[in-house]
Amino acid sequence: MRDDVIAAIYDAPLADRPWASLAPLLRSVTNASSVMFKFTPAGRADGEVIVADAEWDFDGPSDLYRRVYQYKDPVSYEHMSVGKFYRFEDLIARDVLLRSEFYTRFCKPLNIEHAFFCYFGRHDGVDAWLYGARDGARGPFSAAEARSIRQFLPHLDRSVQVYCRLERQRSEMQIYATTTAALGVGVVLLDRQGSIVGCNGEADAILAAGLPILRVENRLRLAGSARRNYAQILEKVAGDPSTPAQTMIAGGEAGKKVSLVIRRVEELTGRATTTGPAFVIYLNRGPQAVTQRMVTFVAEYFGLTHVEARFAVLLADGLALDGIAMRLGVTRMSARTYCKRVLTKTGASRQSELVRLVLTSLARLS
Repeated sequence: MRDDVIAAIYDAPLADRPWASLAPLLRSVTNASSVMFKFTPAGRADGEVIVADAEWDFDGPSDLYRRVYQYKDPVSYEHMSVGKFYRFEDLIARDVLLRSEFYTRFCKPLNIEHAFFCYFGRHDGVDAWLYGARDGARGPFSAAEARSIRQFLPHLDRSVQVYCRLERQRSEMQIYATTTAALGVGVVLLDRQGSIVGCNGEADAILAAGLPILRVENRLRLAGSARRNYAQILEKVAGDPSTPAQTMIAGGEAGKKVSLVIRRVEELTGRATTTGPAFVIYLNRGPQAVTQRMVTFVAEYFGLTHVEARFAVLLADGLALDGIAMRLGVTRMSARTYCKRVLTKTGASRQSELVRLVLTSLARLS
């Protein structure tokens, strides 16, 4: 087994252009005219990622296949098992393939006579595939070549899982940044050691403004007694997964007060992660302005009344029930009633899930 290929497989998810350097290496190893990785979000026509290396210009034929020939492709890919190696002849009779419009108008002009396919299953909502093809002069992929390719499949499968997980985390970070920008608040993402792994633009502005909370290297530094309070809260949130979102105030002088809402990332994502962000901190320099546009969007998106939508946005902004009741001018009992109604209408089972739904929906405003 080639160590350089194994190393490249595990480097692929972490590269600046994931899979781009592995595709030509696999093409050389398999003596193929083209090799392609495809990652397709389940149930979505958009968002597909294709990384390929080919002897011919790949973009045009790839687009043609997506627009026309995937609907005329007679190969029965749905019968493929996860993590197995297949060739054309394993999936379709040769004479049936050669008579098809897919072969005569798509494969033959590209000199695709033989191909192999591997399906890595669905990970984090993404279907992952590997394809290879070559011309008739090189002949079909032999049994020996098939064995050579199979030896890499377990490594590719693990690498694909890592890639899909990382892509989900990257998209989550983008959701946080985009959503909180729409809400007009800063967001700081921390890892399990409390180090900063990401900030949106508003957070960068707050941390650079000389307020009582600063960024010192890759850590948050709070002034005065707030420093100890922050450390205690972060330890509390880290130590008990059931701990709800915590709030605190840094500073107190006019124009120099910042409110913080600290919560676990899994409250918003619905899943714990072993890498990437573990905590999210919302920063606000003053009273949050809940705009009519935000309320109207949430009301229409979830089928809520104006007051229910305002409640949902305030909850997503980090306010507790007492604070929401004060902002709405209602009793705490009425606020609890609104909470139950909104949970029912959105299908959320708890407040943290509702917050995640609202934040995700508001990301569409940016």
